[in-house]
Amino acid sequence: MFLMWKQDSNTKKHYVWLGINRKFIADGRGNIKAVIGHTRDITETKLLHQRLETSLQNYKTLYHNAQSALYRTRISDGKMLECNEAMAKMLGYESREQCLAEHYSTKYYTDPRRRSELMKLLKEKGQVDGFEVEARRVDGSVLWAKISAQAHPEKDYLEGTILDITASKILTPAENQVLEQIMLGKSSKEIAFQLKRSVRTIEDHRAHIMQKLGVHNLVELTKKTIKAGLEPQ
Repeated sequence: MFLMWKQDSNTKKHYVWLGINRKFIADGRGNIKAVIGHTRDITETKLLHQRLETSLQNYKTLYHNAQSALYRTRISDGKMLECNEAMAKMLGYESREQCLAEHYSTKYYTDPRRRSELMKLLKEKGQVDGFEVEARRVDGSVLWAKISAQAHPEKDYLEGTILDITASKILTPAENQVLEQIMLGKSSKEIAFQLKRSVRTIEDHRAHIMQKLGVHNLVELTKKTIKAGLEPQ
């Protein structure tokens, strides 16, 4: 296969891809006497492959840059086979590559029976939506997740999306309201005015939020909220 110029009747030049099949004819001493074969234009096939490759690259870019946490894990042992950056960040890994190299979902369920229940539902229905589990991030902190998944048992994997619902599980509704306002950059006084509460009450909520999330100041709170993907409800 090689690339060459072609000039059509309108004197326009363009590239064409050619596929070549050939056979060498030799005499009794092994000397080449002739070459026979044929050449065919495979430009359309080549361009189709290039378009498919471009589409695949575009899909990969969309997948890895998606804000939703996307994953594919092996059914038999929970090994992470594929994920995007959002998924790796939610689990507490420094990078997608680290997550793919190290993560086994079976190790992070707080109650392993919940994974068994998930596998049972997938076996019966083929897919699940909104299955809630309590797990652990890499650093040991609590992760509450809502799982949507589809099983492919013939290929030994399941794939889907995960929504981090940690904040709604470990924080009270009032604390979630305060956290949302904190993430908007508002001061305790501004939050108190917005929610019609006293500044002291807001300060108490702020302290409880930091204690529950294991942080000590606003900078740590902001970093952990962003890194963990905590979404105030």
